[in-house]
Amino acid sequence: MAIRLSVPTDSSLIARKIADCPRLLCAAPDYLATHGAPEHPEELLRHQCLLLRFPGSQQFRWTLRGPDGPVALAVRGHIDADDGDVLTEWALLGQGVVLKPHFEIADHLRERRLVPVLPDFPPEPATLAVVYPHRQLVPAKVKAFADFMIEHIVRMVSIQVTM
Repeated sequence: MAIRLSVPTDSSLIARKIADCPRLLCAAPDYLATHGAPEHPEELLRHQCLLLRFPGSQQFRWTLRGPDGPVALAVRGHIDADDGDVLTEWALLGQGVVLKPHFEIADHLRERRLVPVLPDFPPEPATLAVVYPHRQLVPAKVKAFADFMIEHIVRMVSIQVTM
């Protein structure tokens, strides 16, 4: 069993949705002071975007919600990582714009170490799910643990989002 911040494409897995997690684009104030804050999504194409890359990752294509519908952008950057915490550290160091779930960066936002970018064009939310192998008969302990985690995480995510 695993907790994933995406729905798996592997059809041999069962995914039970926990919650949609709001995400946002953000950057360090120093980065924006040096490079300017984009006012329209297309301006991200001229910025250093910090990209999460791993097998099957779609993070290099950011989809933002605009007043006229979704805006999909094939963003680029000179650095990428397969670890979201590394991307957060790079953003804090002023290396570029990053796409992160709100709950992962809430403290940095509160302390103004990171600031929102393009707040009028929020990214699509990420799906948080409990994932386990597909079986005819799921062991009771797996189901009980999944139920417990879903209840606990929904409460935790809703607290983080309202803070």
